[in-house]
Amino acid sequence: MRDSCCNVTIFSAPFSEESRTSHTLLYQAARQYSGLSASELGPLESTLRGKPSFSCAPHIHFSITHSGSWWLCGFSDAPLGLDLQIHRSHIPPSRLSQRFFHPLEDTFLARDDYSRFFDLWCAKESWVKYTGHGFFDDPGSFSVVSHDGRFPTMPGVILRLLPFTEGYSLCLCMENLSKIYVLPL
Repeated sequence: MRDSCCNVTIFSAPFSEESRTSHTLLYQAARQYSGLSASELGPLESTLRGKPSFSCAPHIHFSITHSGSWWLCGFSDAPLGLDLQIHRSHIPPSRLSQRFFHPLEDTFLARDDYSRFFDLWCAKESWVKYTGHGFFDDPGSFSVVSHDGRFPTMPGVILRLLPFTEGYSLCLCMENLSKIYVLPL
């Protein structure tokens, strides 16, 4: 682990696909966070697996998420993963869990009739965003539940479930974490 802790600034904004693009919101938030103009940030680049970065400001780490009617983006001086999930599914969570999650996770969720399904889903997503792997790998190949039933946990990082609007789950993943600031955009 790194020696120093990192602060995270999360910007939130109402979101709909029709009204504002995620790209526009990202540059607005990045400008507020860093004080840099769009040209100083540069165009977006991405790794082979899709993790984005600013071409002229790779030291600014960020993670974008949107779900339902919300858009959020976390910024830090260290890698991070942020995920938001609205509590809505057209398929029963038990079926999704049994098919896609690690057996430790499914056992954990089944104990409470899958009531923490969306918390667990956003913890998994925040982890894959942190690593930059995305879900190119099988989501059942890793677990955010430990062998002794602790949740959320993953060796070497902090997974922090954060409070948000009712009906949503929000999780942040980082190696070290000090303070979290949540600001409207």
